[in-house]
Amino acid sequence: MDNKTFGTLALQLLEGAQIPGAHVDTACAFKRQAEALARGEVDFAADETGADPRDVSEAG
Repeated sequence: MDNKTFGTLALQLLEGAQIPGAHVDTACAFKRQAEALARGEVDFAADETGADPRDVSEAG
């Protein structure tokens, strides 16, 4: 799942929306991740590989 999709779903969950077809475990996981993001514990700029696009240390 890309960051934009995650962010949209996370915001909906934080606002109390119900995601059709989502299992409770999935909704709880999204909520935990969104709360961690809000606390600054997750780098939302990282891509799906976990690499931070701002890190240019290995760029050639």
